[in-house]
Amino acid sequence: MPPCALIRIRPDILKSDEAIVAVFAHEMYELERLRPILRKGGTSIEQFIEHTRPRNPGNYHDLAWKAADDMVERMRGEAK
Repeated sequence: MPPCALIRIRPDILKSDEAIVAVFAHEMYELERLRPILRKGGTSIEQFIEHTRPRNPGNYHDLAWKAADDMVERMRGEAK
């Protein structure tokens, strides 16, 4: 059985199409970046947290918000 990840989504997110797209894009970005690191093994919990904690400029969590914004822009037809 493949490993699974738990992603919690606040119910209020489901009231807005843009919020749904943004949150899913954000989470998928993080998961896709973390997958090779976790498959390789040897990642400590401290390293994992550094990749995913808020307010850590340039980490996967931070970059995921840019990906989410880009996806919402595409949804609106504003993509460059």
